[in-house]
Order: sequence, then C-alpha cells, then structure tokens
Amino acid sequence: MNEVKFEYKPKAWLFLLVIALFSGMTWFFTNEASTNDRGLTINHLIALSTFSATVLFWFFAGFMAVLTILSAFVLIAGLRSTNEIVITDTHITAPKRGITDKSVSVGFDEISDVQVQVMQKQKFLNIFHSGGKLTIVRSMLPTKEDFDALTNLVVERAGIIYNR
Repeated sequence: MNEVKFEYKPKAWLFLLVIALFSGMTWFFTNEASTNDRGLTINHLIALSTFSATVLFWFFAGFMAVLTILSAFVLIAGLRSTNEIVITDTHITAPKRGITDKSVSVGFDEISDVQVQVMQKQKFLNIFHSGGKLTIVRSMLPTKEDFDALTNLVVERAGIIYNR
C-alpha cells in the first residue's frame, strides 16, 4: 500500500505573533482605562462621558485579554497536536477541523469534486464527497509545496478532472 503522510497543525510562530498582538492591545486598553480622564466621541456620532469611555476601554481590555488566553490555548493545542493527513491508494484521512483529534476518512471513489478556494490570500482545498465536504487549510501544512503535492495526489487518485 502506497501511503503518503503530511503533518497538519497550526504554525507556532503565527500564534506567538497573535498572542503578542493581543497582549499589546490588552496593555494599551488597560492603560487607557486606568488613566482615562475625559470623554470619547466616535465618528462625531456617539459621545461618551468620562465614565462611559472608561467602561468601554475596560471592556476592550477584557476582550483582548480573553483573546490572548484563547490564542495561548490554541498554541498549546497546536504544539501538542499529532494530526496528519494520510493518503493511501484508496482513501484520504484528515482531521475534521484544524486542531481537533477527530479525523474523517473519505474513499477516493466517494469524491465528486475538488476545488482550491482562495480567500484573502489563504488557500483551502475543498474535497466534496458523498458525506459532505472536507476542507484542508494550506497554512496548516508545513509548506506550499506540500499543499500542491496533496492537491495533485487527491486529484490523481480520485480520477477527476481538475482545472486550476
């Protein structure tokens, strides 16, 4: 049996960058909230008193703190992840969602269409099959070449016509 495996997990450096960004925003809004001594006008439409502006800044600080914590959890889950995409002669097995441990196995004879979707510079491989749709995100694979190789393998083994 000819089996090809691709590592499939989020990039650690990207989540470290996201954590740094959200941490910086948390610090900024906390500083604004704790030192606020004036009101706030938003787009000349909404005027907030000093108290209301302070509450708004505290809300944003809390929201950014929650996003920082969630990003840290995703980073830890990604680092601990052993997810991979496995392609054999008869089927493809891939995680159902990004960092979940649940995998879905789709036989190549069940695949009706394969499409590469580009959305805001992000590529997705959409595999349509009798049970629904399996989506593989390019950024979760180690390299762009791995994404291209994976796409070519799926198209070849499913025996479908694919237009790039």
